[in-house]
Parts: sequence; structure tokens; C-alpha cells
Amino acid sequence: MISMGNLLFESGHSNNAIKYFEQALNQSPKDIQALMGLANAYYENNHAKESIEYYKKVLLIDNQLPDIYYNLADALYI
Repeated sequence: MISMGNLLFESGHSNNAIKYFEQALNQSPKDIQALMGLANAYYENNHAKESIEYYKKVLLIDNQLPDIYYNLADALYI
């Protein structure tokens, strides 16, 4: 699911990628790749509130990821 979400996201279909990241999270709710993918996809679709929610979930699992701080700050700025 994550691979398909990433493929769609990278090819400019972030709206379609959301459902694959959500399916991955249904199977594994703390999967960082799925959480980051979903947060990024929401951000690309101008859903800042949802992206912030998922960036924060990533931080609760692993606060050592430098990209997450940049992405969260960027989403908060919108």
C-alpha cells in the first residue's frame, strides 16, 4: 500500500495517494512511512489541518527525523 501511495504521490497524484496511505495505516497505525506519506499528501492537497495532525503523530513515534520539523513548520505557516 505504501509503495503505491508513494508512486502516486511522486507522479503528481497526491489526492489518489491518500487512500493507499490510509489503507496502510489501517493495517499498521504507527507506520512512520505511511504517516509521513499521508501528511505530505494532505499538505499537497492544501489540507493543512490534516497534514499537521499526521506530522504530529510522526513526532510522537520518532522525534529524531529532521524533515518532520521542516514539514510541520511549513504546514503551520499556511
